[in-house]
Amino acid sequence: MSANVESERGFRDILGAEAESLERLVAAARNHFERYGYRPIILPVVEPTDLFARGVGATTDIVEKEMFFVSDGHTHADQLGDLCLRPEGTASAVRAYIDQGFDKSDPLQKFYYSGPMFRNERPQKGRYRQFHQIGAELFGAALPAADAEVIAMLRTYLESVVSAGRFTLRLNSLGCAVCRPEYVRRLKTFLAANRDALCEDCRRRIETNPLRVLDCKNESCRAILREAPHLTDSWCEACKSHFDSLLQRLKTRKVDAEWDQWLVRGLDYYTRTVFEVTAEGLGAQNAVAAGGRYDGLVELLGGVPTPALGFAIGVERLALVTGANSVAPRPKIFLASTSETTRTTAEQWADTLRRELPAVGTSVEVWTDLGGQGLKRQLQQAGKLGCAFTLILGDREVSEGKVILRDMKKSTQEDIELSIESLMRRLRERLGL
Repeated sequence: MSANVESERGFRDILGAEAESLERLVAAARNHFERYGYRPIILPVVEPTDLFARGVGATTDIVEKEMFFVSDGHTHADQLGDLCLRPEGTASAVRAYIDQGFDKSDPLQKFYYSGPMFRNERPQKGRYRQFHQIGAELFGAALPAADAEVIAMLRTYLESVVSAGRFTLRLNSLGCAVCRPEYVRRLKTFLAANRDALCEDCRRRIETNPLRVLDCKNESCRAILREAPHLTDSWCEACKSHFDSLLQRLKTRKVDAEWDQWLVRGLDYYTRTVFEVTAEGLGAQNAVAAGGRYDGLVELLGGVPTPALGFAIGVERLALVTGANSVAPRPKIFLASTSETTRTTAEQWADTLRRELPAVGTSVEVWTDLGGQGLKRQLQQAGKLGCAFTLILGDREVSEGKVILRDMKKSTQEDIELSIESLMRRLRERLGL
């Protein structure tokens, strides 16, 4: 016998209650975002590697360490692939925005998307090599009112699926192309003076990506960084005004947010506003959502200069906070039959019940016998499925113009009239629909 083929480390099957929980988080996001005027966009899983090297940043961890490259049939084993599995959604959304010509014809666009992303990193709690994100991107809006609306949309969505008090929203401003270079110069001077006390990654980033040093989780580095120059001291008047207005608008909207002067995020494309939502109980990797403004990315990828901002939510991490098995069970009904004639009736009635018995927030789950089992086995199957009620269509009962409705939890039963109308009326009463 051949050995089983197992899934690759960091890739997994998701099924049962957890799969239902993830799907419902995505469905809730879709319904919520569309109230703000967002529309779906379906992005390809495979993209040009250069899209992320240019957009996310060639010196970021994502591009340097975490890409899954895809062979195009011409790439040698010792070369980076020209294609890759997408590690995030924003750069792809920007590419699509430019490809469709929106930057030239109709700049104001709102998109949302969901699906798998891929990063070759060490798997840990809530963090996998294939993971799922819900993302939203707003193009063509430069005012702080846009930042406030995007953050409020994220916050109200999370409040709809997460218990109150379970998460914290932090935000900061990274400045702009006018004022950030001066801060980077000051930061590099400080880091160079403390180079020997920094970890290997931080020493390497002094020249390639000094802002990423501020995001280091190494305790010895964090102790040194407490003395680093503050980004806020280098803000130009326009960036200061933008951030002050954002804080005021969030306060007006009653959105609680903490100003974290060390929050920088790990992607090169961010400008001005950045934000992150963290949750309890996830350990060191506790972010469930993050985003910010990326006003230069459309131009960097070849489009007309266009202000833009967005965010992404880690679906698996959010499910850990909400509870992967917290899906409310659907009401289940089993239609048992004892002959070919009654089986045909059961199948017809089952289709009618599936159409006509909606429940709040979900649907009634209706089962019939598909294996040609006897009545005893069908009742056992109904019990195993956790059905609330079983309708028994027996030949004798049908000949008498009635059927049996059995309460599976109470082990009681009653006769009802042989008609789908009578059955639906009684089920609505018993299910409280």
